[in-house]
Amino acid sequence: MSWRRGLLLGLALLGGCAVGPDYDPPEPLAPEGWDAADLSGVASVDTPDARWWEGFEDPVLMALIERAASANLDLAAARLRVQQARALRGIAASGLFPSVDARAAGQRYSLSENSGALESELAGGGLIPKRDELYQAGFDVVWELDVFGGTRRAIEAADARIGATEDERRAVLLSVLAETARNYAELRGEQRRLAITRKNASILGQTLEIVEGRFRVGLSREIDVARARAQAEVTEALIPLTRGRIRAAAYRLAVLVGEPPGALVEELLAEVPMPGPADRVPVGLPSDLLLRRPDIRFAERQFAAATADVGVAKADLFPRFFLTGSGGFESSSFSDLFDGDSETWSLGPAIRWPVFQGGRLRARQDFAEAVAEEAAVRYEQTVLQALSETESALILYGEERRTYEGLQEAAAASERAAILAERLYEKGLGDFLTVLDAQRRLVEIQDQAVQSETRVLVRLIALYKALGGGWETFESAR
Repeated sequence: MSWRRGLLLGLALLGGCAVGPDYDPPEPLAPEGWDAADLSGVASVDTPDARWWEGFEDPVLMALIERAASANLDLAAARLRVQQARALRGIAASGLFPSVDARAAGQRYSLSENSGALESELAGGGLIPKRDELYQAGFDVVWELDVFGGTRRAIEAADARIGATEDERRAVLLSVLAETARNYAELRGEQRRLAITRKNASILGQTLEIVEGRFRVGLSREIDVARARAQAEVTEALIPLTRGRIRAAAYRLAVLVGEPPGALVEELLAEVPMPGPADRVPVGLPSDLLLRRPDIRFAERQFAAATADVGVAKADLFPRFFLTGSGGFESSSFSDLFDGDSETWSLGPAIRWPVFQGGRLRARQDFAEAVAEEAAVRYEQTVLQALSETESALILYGEERRTYEGLQEAAAASERAAILAERLYEKGLGDFLTVLDAQRRLVEIQDQAVQSETRVLVRLIALYKALGGGWETFESAR
């Protein structure tokens, strides 16, 4: 067989079938609509906003989001994992090509006079020169023919894992966007709590001055002074802890944008209004999650890779075919090394078939099949978990909005009650315990209202994260 015919045979064998199952993308069932909440109240089935953070209309938040998307270190590590997966794909694809090794050698030798009769006789008869030189130069080629598709299945698995790492990177990006928005909302919420606490501390301080003035003229009791001072000091004592929570949120935001913890303190300590949620949140349909959520996409790609791995394992059960060859020059004189008479070459097929491996190859195939089945189950579980998370985020957001609306009304009523109690006390028509109780209740309800307002934002951000969008807007910037 000439080398040309051998090459044609190799190319024909490369077009052979690939053993193992062909990947069939799963089609999980998704409900037609959301069950968690009355969409007419807080949400709609319109397509979700890709740049959902812009709906808060907060320039500082938008700038932080952009910085986090470009400089977050967890995201940088995820990008490097994508590069690693692409490199592994290159390693797998190299199996389709011949392996060529160049070689060259040169030596001089001299036979021993005392090394034995046979060697001396051969040397003496001129069959082996006693002293000589040998020079060689050439190359060796080994080409494994992918007859049963093991290499092609390995490439298929590597391609799927590239997709999986891409979706893992998108999941990290989505998490970074949501964490940045959540920490920003919590920082602004703590600033609102601090402002309200300071306002109430000032009011309670004024109340204490009134009670002390009335005590000095005999219109109030000493116990009323003690109670007023205790309430004022308790409220004042809340301020340092709130300031600490504000700085801690600023530190977390700095790390999210790839900066040292104190880098954003001055930038963020200036008080600005809290971002406001949209009246109605577009959430789309449950089936849209299959395309938007990176974790679902990741699980699907993992399933595809595991399916291809079955083919890789199965191909090891079949014979492996090789084309081997070598060519070069060999001469006892370096000056004649590259003459035509110094040419040497060889070309031929080879086969290797694992006849007995103690069950190792069959067990490897069984293992790969079990891994693929597990990947299929994990995909289904990921879809169910995604639906559950989105339903939960939707209902929690809707109920928190209702809670906040109720607390706003309660805070307004408590403020009115505190004002009336103070007026009655100043006119001598009411007792101080009523004033103290009204003020204490006002402080509590106002603080609860601010915390609920913050939770509304946090719940909304969690809903956006559960919907899975946002990463698409940064795809072209990678």
